[in-house]
Amino acid sequence: MEIKEDLHKLEILKYSGVFLLLVMSVCLLVSSCFYYFHISLTKFHFLSSILISGIVLYYYRNKFNISKKTVFYSVLVGIIIMGFSIVSMTFIYDRSSDGNTYHKDAIGNLYLGWNPVYQSSSTFVDNYFKKDAKMMHDYDIWKDHYAKANWILEANVYKLTDHIESGKAINLIFMYILFALSFACFYKKIGIKALFFSIVVTFNPICCNQLFTFYNDQLGASLFFLLVLALIMILDKKEKNIFFKYSCLFLTFPIIANIKFNIMGYAMVFTFVVMLIVLYDKYKEKLFLSAFKKLFIYYLVLFVISFGIIGYSTYIKNYINNGNLFYPVYGEKKVDIITAQEPKDFLKRNSIEKFFVATFASTNNLQNGKKYKLKIPFMVSKDELKESMSIDTRLSGYGVLFSGLLLVSIFVLITYSIKSKNIEIKKTIILFSLLTLFIIIIISESWWARYNPTTYLVLLMALFVLLKENKRKVFNIIFIGLILINSGIILGGNLYYSFTESLKIENVFRKLKDKNINISFNNAHVTGIVYNLKDYDIKYYFEDSKKKKSTYYKYLEYEVNDEK
Repeated sequence: MEIKEDLHKLEILKYSGVFLLLVMSVCLLVSSCFYYFHISLTKFHFLSSILISGIVLYYYRNKFNISKKTVFYSVLVGIIIMGFSIVSMTFIYDRSSDGNTYHKDAIGNLYLGWNPVYQSSSTFVDNYFKKDAKMMHDYDIWKDHYAKANWILEANVYKLTDHIESGKAINLIFMYILFALSFACFYKKIGIKALFFSIVVTFNPICCNQLFTFYNDQLGASLFFLLVLALIMILDKKEKNIFFKYSCLFLTFPIIANIKFNIMGYAMVFTFVVMLIVLYDKYKEKLFLSAFKKLFIYYLVLFVISFGIIGYSTYIKNYINNGNLFYPVYGEKKVDIITAQEPKDFLKRNSIEKFFVATFASTNNLQNGKKYKLKIPFMVSKDELKESMSIDTRLSGYGVLFSGLLLVSIFVLITYSIKSKNIEIKKTIILFSLLTLFIIIIISESWWARYNPTTYLVLLMALFVLLKENKRKVFNIIFIGLILINSGIILGGNLYYSFTESLKIENVFRKLKDKNINISFNNAHVTGIVYNLKDYDIKYYFEDSKKKKSTYYKYLEYEVNDEK
């Protein structure tokens, strides 16, 4: 009886994750489709997506092999997770520069009615902001041409709550989805030890760094690991529910394709290689033609949705207007956003050399012109602890202990590949190791942790091997402990700084509610903060001069008109 109860709880956890993934996918698709009919975001977009997702899960319950009771509790748990995520993120203010510039700016534009299918950002800003438009034009190039899935989802949450910070709730939601599905998947393979694995994959350094921000690298990391999880299930012949595993891939891919160009590229490479393996297996079974037809239709539909419908305002318009799907990051007219961000001598290094230095250097947020130093793995200095809490740490961005953990992981994987007789697991490990190495070699920015979540797969594969095969529990406990300490330092620091500063910001905004203030920015044009002011009905006037008071991590300088 207890075993049945445990399995039922596992099913609820699993399908609450599926339900939330459905909500995110449906919300993105519904919002994108409505743009073609000149309908901008409303409060009902998100609410209707919840309803549609519940109906879909109920309708396909037989294909998922779940009961009505499981559907009910899965939806209920999913709604509770959404509510918790929205409420908690509403009161934590993004402390990042990028988050308060083009990310919030794009989310705010979508919230106010920008239709990216028919309008350029600059046209919308001119029409809406009128006399203040000049101040709000700085990030038009990124808003128009970057992938928009995260902005659309965040703007939907914003539309529901009328508080822009609540949009960050999707960070927590996707982390929950990753945790739920990874635990359910690996529970079949390693039992309750899957709990530790799921915690490690969910609270990876990228997510811990950016959880409380509008950066999209952490979303890219969560979605990438979700995609890899779906691919592992597809390769796993013991996973008999074909509908479930291909549904996970189908729901994940359109979002990951429209989060960030590099993440989309990684997804394409990994998915393409896995599908070649699937077709080869079918060829050996003399079922190639039938499998090819099914996969061709499956991916045709998937690509039309991902790039033709959801991605039209990015990929298609980029190609039509600039002859390049990935403008302005690649191509003849590309805007270089990396060179000024990397250490000076990286300009003369290849991708492997950059990756080695960035992995084995002391944790630091170095930029062009500054020096770095290599360190002995597992050695930690006091200065590194503070640097590791930066939102986009450049060197050793995976954490102060990662270089040592990576070496141990490589040793574990090599030893396992030589000694183990489990051919299927060995094949999977070799496959994903080679794909990870390929990404490191091909992508010149792979040295920067937030741009390359694939590297973390090495650690995850090693952890799985240890949990499944290693009988030395002490070694496993030490390894897991070091991983959690590595991520915990990052998460703890970000939580502390975000929470303490958020209390100060909230207090200031409440005092300024319904008042008239003159504002200027202290860090370029962090125009995203304008939406925080709107949320509190604070009337603002731009004045490009120093003010007496500052708030919001000192990004915003202001004077209250009545107190001048």
